[in-house]
Parts: sequence; C-alpha cells; structure tokens
Amino acid sequence: MADLLGYLATRLAPHPENIATEALTFVLQKSAPARSTLLRLASSLGNPISEALDFSSQAAVDGTGIPDIVGRTADGTERLLLEAKFWAGLTPHQPVSYLRRLKDGGSLLFIVPTVRAEFVWRELERRVRNEALSLSTSLGVGTSRGSSVAVSSHSTVTLALTTWETVIASLVDALNQFGDTATLSDVEQVRGLCRRMNDEGFLPLTTDELTSGLWRRVAQMSELIPDIIETLRVKDIAIAEGRLSHGGGWTGQKVLKMKGMNVGLYFDTSACASWFPTPFWLSLPAAAQPYLSTLSRATPRRVFEQQGSPYVALPIRTGVERPDVVVDVVCACAAIAELLPTPTPGILINAQSAPGPVDDATSHLHST
Repeated sequence: MADLLGYLATRLAPHPENIATEALTFVLQKSAPARSTLLRLASSLGNPISEALDFSSQAAVDGTGIPDIVGRTADGTERLLLEAKFWAGLTPHQPVSYLRRLKDGGSLLFIVPTVRAEFVWRELERRVRNEALSLSTSLGVGTSRGSSVAVSSHSTVTLALTTWETVIASLVDALNQFGDTATLSDVEQVRGLCRRMNDEGFLPLTTDELTSGLWRRVAQMSELIPDIIETLRVKDIAIAEGRLSHGGGWTGQKVLKMKGMNVGLYFDTSACASWFPTPFWLSLPAAAQPYLSTLSRATPRRVFEQQGSPYVALPIRTGVERPDVVVDVVCACAAIAELLPTPTPGILINAQSAPGPVDDATSHLHST
C-alpha cells in the first residue's frame, strides 16, 4: 500500500515533484506534530522559527518564481520556503530570487535525494556567490546543510538543504511519538514515492526531452573513449588490450594496463545520473583500494564500489571544447596512476579485469 503513490506518480505524472509537493503540503496542513517537526528541522539549519506557520503550495509572486511550498505567519509574512526536488534541475530563480523574496530571518529549504545532496548544495552556493551575495560558513548536520545569506544591508536569510530521507524519518518518529497513525500512513505514502524515485527513476518522456540536444551530446561523449585511450597510450599512462565493449547506457575499454594493474575506462550514463556528475569512470581491481585513501576522502565523493572493486569518477569541466574534455579525463587518470604503486617488472598485480558497469548501477554501486 505504501508504494501506491509512487506507482501512480511515476506512471501518470510528468513531474513527480509536484505529487510529492502536494502530498507534503497535505501532511503539513493536516498534522500539528508534522508542522512542528519540519520547523525544528529547518531551525536546526539556520534561522530559528518559533511562530506557527500555515502552509500552502505553488505560491507565485511576479518575478520571483513559484516555490513549491510556502509557510506563512498569521499576518501573511512568508517565513519558510520549501523546494521539493527529485531529479529536476534548478530553475533560474533558484535560489537567489527566492532568497530575495524572503524578509529578514526567513529561510529557504531544499529537499533532495540523498545522492544529490552534495552536488545540489555546491550548485546553490555557486549561484549565490555569482550574484555577489555574502554567504556564511556552512552549518553541516549529516547530509543536511545550512548557511546565512546577506541579501541586503538590512536582511539576512537562511539557505538550507536536507534530504527526503531525513525529512521522512523525522516525520515518522514524531508521528509515532504522538500516536498520529492517520498522518503516519500518509507519510509512508510519500516514503513510497521517494523509494520509487530512487529505485526506478524512469519518468514519462516529455517533448522537451525528445527535442533537446541531450541525445546528440550522449553520442558525442561516448565517441571520446577511443581518443582518450589513444592519449593514455601516447602519454604512457595506460595501454589498451582488446576492443571496446558496450552495454545498457555504457561504452568502454574493459582492459587497460595501468601501473601493473588491469583497469577499465568507461562512458557510463547510469553512474553519472546516480553518483557523480561525470560520464567518465575508471574501474580498478580490489588490490588498488588501499592506494586510493586520499581520493576516497574527497568532497564530494569520487570513489564508489562496484562488485567489491573501486569505481572512480573522472571529473570534467563545463564550457570547454572536445579536446579539453579528453585532456580532463586523461589528467584524472594520470592522477590516479600516480597513487598506485610502481610495479615489479614482469608482474601483473591483478590478472583479472576490473568489474565494468552494470545495467542497473543503482543496485550494485555504493559509496566507500
């Protein structure tokens, strides 16, 4: 029963975020414990919210966009703006127009999937700084983040981010404590939707998607793999054996000899969508794991695990031409090769190929 909302949303709604927004608004309007819990969570990330708020959805104001949920005080002051995200990108108004819309002491809280938290937060910070707004040192609580933003000489508001997992868990705990079983059932429906979005994530196709340049870009990026492999050979970083392989959403070279290890280089769309915003990945044997400790501690994470072996994201820049993308991937591979030990001549540390991509990356990858 808890998966019914998720089932319907992914099949009948082109934008499941709207379903989640309305469901969360319904819960907040219905339950005082739910409202108190959300306000405590928002307060823990920045400006304290002591007064009661009334919540409504999709409140448009000219020139400032349409926040998903707005919490207002009794006199109508917008105190808390909530933006519910699954996989949709940020709009031009987010977050700066929303921050400027708030009065002194207000808060803007994004709710996102856990796997997107670090990346969305970095983009929010970048957009704030690009507008020359003052951003304080971030407050971190697990995967949640909060920071004060001076939007004018007399107004400071909070920009914050938390995850659906955190929100749902907090609501469930509070509703259990208060014995609010009716609202608890509603929250479980929202949890089912979040689970469905994380596990399946296939949404009905839209006209924008079918007519965008995304498909051309995917083909172009996949075609870079041979150039990258050749550059790795010329620079004596890695030598390829065999032909390219292909699978569901990936293309790659399964066997590259790098510092006495067999590694794999892949264009992997599933890993890009689920773990790190780059389509290029290096698969290494389990024997390489002890040498990647420095890289494993990087923020955001770049080292993941696939079938017991490291799977490393190779970052690329935006706004650069084709040759520069090749350079970025090659440089990332070179940096990883520098971390590996110098091999004993004639000895291959791991004769087996490192595991490559799988069709369902979200079922087999997890951060390390």
